[in-house]
Amino acid sequence: MNIPPEEVEICLKVLQQISEEPTLIDSHHRFKSLIAKIYKNGKKESRRALQQQQKEEAQKLKAMTAIVQSQLQKQPVVTLPNSIATQNQLVKPNHCYICKQLYTEIHFFYHRLCPTCAELNYSKRYQRTDLTNRVALVTGGRIKIGYQIALRMLRDGARVIVTTRFPRDCARHFSLEPDFAQWRSHLQIHGLDLRHIGNVEAFVSYLLNTEPTLDIIINNADQTIKRPLEFYQHLLSQENNDRETIPFEANSLITSKPDSILLETQTQYPGHLLTNNVYFPENTFDADGQQLDTRPVNSWRLKLDEVSTVEMLEVNLVNAIAPFILNSKLKPLLLKSAFHRRFIINVSAMEGQFNRVFERNPNIKALLLNVNHLRDRGAIALAEALHKNQTLVELGVASNGITPSGGVPLIEVIQKHPSLINVDFGYSASTRVLNAVSNSIGDTGAEAIGKLLRQNSTLLKLSLQGNSITESGKLLLIAGLEQNMTLRQLFLDGRQDARITALLQRNLTFGVSSNLAVTRDLALIRSVYRNKS
Repeated sequence: MNIPPEEVEICLKVLQQISEEPTLIDSHHRFKSLIAKIYKNGKKESRRALQQQQKEEAQKLKAMTAIVQSQLQKQPVVTLPNSIATQNQLVKPNHCYICKQLYTEIHFFYHRLCPTCAELNYSKRYQRTDLTNRVALVTGGRIKIGYQIALRMLRDGARVIVTTRFPRDCARHFSLEPDFAQWRSHLQIHGLDLRHIGNVEAFVSYLLNTEPTLDIIINNADQTIKRPLEFYQHLLSQENNDRETIPFEANSLITSKPDSILLETQTQYPGHLLTNNVYFPENTFDADGQQLDTRPVNSWRLKLDEVSTVEMLEVNLVNAIAPFILNSKLKPLLLKSAFHRRFIINVSAMEGQFNRVFERNPNIKALLLNVNHLRDRGAIALAEALHKNQTLVELGVASNGITPSGGVPLIEVIQKHPSLINVDFGYSASTRVLNAVSNSIGDTGAEAIGKLLRQNSTLLKLSLQGNSITESGKLLLIAGLEQNMTLRQLFLDGRQDARITALLQRNLTFGVSSNLAVTRDLALIRSVYRNKS
């Protein structure tokens, strides 16, 4: 709105008079409110402008980092010097993506990490090892993590077998690497959809018949968000169109390519999603070359009753059953390896990050975090995440170096959780197994677990070996167990305790092993079924 110059002049004269004689402000009831509003809005606008300026400056600083530059240019990150002296400072501190601590100094390579975490990750980024004569299997090796894993192992001298649903596109990606000629003879690409168990079994048989040994299995492929056929059209056109050629050197990498690798291309496939092509704009891709998916709702945000049976089955086939088949059936090849150290690596998904909220993800039923080096910081992060989780069935935190500092907060949050343990109404039916083996929670943790047992109504199994629990701590557990009527299995170090045995037998236990108080639930189940028959 434009104010005439003469009116502006009058306004300024009046304000000047009031500033020289403050008592005039009381001459009209609107003077105070208007002047206060002008001051308040002016201060707010100045603060907003300053924040915007700081935000733009921070974005410019972050855009100067090597990792952002490589993303903007859509080029692979080149090897850089081990350290760069020049560092930039943020005006407003940011939280580190890993440790969550505040930082102002931006690393030359990582813009979302504090200097300590950035240096550690940068040193790991270019860490090398000799994998000569080793054979590795990597599932889902076309893009992202799987691709980078395979590429690094190839450059370290390994022979790598990659599986993907789109082998031609996968071969094209590898052929574009500048050092492709140096390791292309060490790469094999197999077309495989892990949802098709028949093809998985055939692939295993092929490896057993053609590979003398195997040293590394990396189960990287996963399914999180289910995509409709439209999402894959640009890839299918390349896979099925022989006229759309790729270099001979790249095409020769493909060892096997069954017809109709993708299940969505089969007419009898029951899991087709109905969607609109408008959500998949043509020739619009993300940084990884994936079709842009603009659907307002996808399976990641669906509630329990909204997830289809087919999708739930597919998630388990890809994420659990296929890795089980590969790990179990290929074990003979691992045993034949000439190397003492052989590896099976199951790449975890975002569910493994405790700071993420999964309140609307119906897939999280078990959280098995054994031997993950959580320590106290991880236990506290897990405790914070459990505030938002309402679907957990099983929790395992064995061999994580957790002391009372992390163990007590974790136990307390389980006790207060609305879905897991309710202090007033007892333990929820959601969690029935608590595994805390080989930490160091000691007697302090035992006291907290004793309180947990008093509030419990459905906990069936409790494992506490290797936790430095003394006789005093055992007495605290017994005090809690005396008020517990459901616990059937309790695993502790040392010789069996008659008091614990008696309490567990009261809770329908049927036997005690040499060093552990253990139930015999199976005997009870058989007895029930015999009586019913």
